Amino acid sequence: MIEVQLAGVEHAGEKGINYIASYKESYEVKSADTFVLLDKEGIDLVLDAIKAGNRDSESLKKYFETITKENPRDGYFGEYYFDENGDAL
Repeated sequence: MIEVQLAGVEHAGEKGINYIASYKESYEVKSADTFVLLDKEGIDLVLDAIKAGNRDSESLKKYFETITKENPRDGYFGEYYFDENGDAL
């Protein structure tokens, strides 16, 4: 990773702000709040894919490809989707 441009947690949606507040009640945050939210989003995304029955890399890939502009995911920073290159928008 050469460069990362991330929004601050103040730009997170209500879901993200609430998660960080509850997280800080139980854990010391040793990195930026933004990274905590991105880690949580990544874990939740993979867990949701597995819960939907996807157990191998090809089915996980297909699950992620269903997250489109027409079918966005409600994440901790608001809605997002993946474009044809796999970039999150």
